[in-house]
Amino acid sequence: MSVQVKRRRDTAANNAAFTGAPGEIVVDTTNNRMIVHDGATIGGFAAAKLSEVVTNTRRAVADAATTIVAGDRLVAYISLTASRVVTLCAASAFPTGAVLTIVDESGACSATDTITVMASGTDMINGAVSYVLQSAHAYVAFESNGSGKWTVVDQFQVPIAALNNVGIICFTARNVNLNATGDTAVPISMPAGTSRYRLNFVAIDNSQGALPTTARLGIYTAASQGGVAIASPQALSAITSQSTDTAGNLMVAVLNNAATTSFVDATLYVNVGTAQGTPATVDVVIFLFPL
Repeated sequence: MSVQVKRRRDTAANNAAFTGAPGEIVVDTTNNRMIVHDGATIGGFAAAKLSEVVTNTRRAVADAATTIVAGDRLVAYISLTASRVVTLCAASAFPTGAVLTIVDESGACSATDTITVMASGTDMINGAVSYVLQSAHAYVAFESNGSGKWTVVDQFQVPIAALNNVGIICFTARNVNLNATGDTAVPISMPAGTSRYRLNFVAIDNSQGALPTTARLGIYTAASQGGVAIASPQALSAITSQSTDTAGNLMVAVLNNAATTSFVDATLYVNVGTAQGTPATVDVVIFLFPL
């Protein structure tokens, strides 16, 4: 005949005031968990349920947009044929102390087919609203402060830079969302042996969705229109076409003191100060000279 073992049990409130004998196990009937006692500590030591244990997991994503959940630790793109968006969960929902890594395992990530990590709601990523992976096998790792802020703690990607015979380098922010105010961070990586650069020009191209008749955009050395205004907020209404090989499908931003100012900033921020009011995106291409 089988033996049925029952242990002492009570609600969480009553257990919180109870001190059991050394080695005694009781049951919390409110939370359905075991509590171990040492004979001295009021309330004892509650055991974690499996659902509460943080485990290292890998979630594969095949060529699709995805949304991060609190249990994600590594999200791996195993295929990619177009630009995709990874939307973070709220920073307040992600366990502090845990690290979230997003990686391109496919090797197909590029300046054309990017992986854009977007913050949720009013959350920020290193002071910006997004972070873009734009080279093969790139990855980025984040930690959350538990209250609206994500910080990059590790990263790798080859800068989207093409050095031509006159030394011009370009860095691109793809699919800048004109329908929401905020920043898109653009990492600037200089060739070995150089740290200073001068801005040559900034091209705004590849308008998608609505034509940018209302949106205003600027470029700064710090987030939230901080630091130096490389390009003050300006209308994009000069873009009047979305057809290829057509006048008006690109505009060049007006820069401030470009001929008389050098920079050393490792990140520039494309800031949308006035939203379009309807879905619209553009690419922002920053051309500079290493000094």
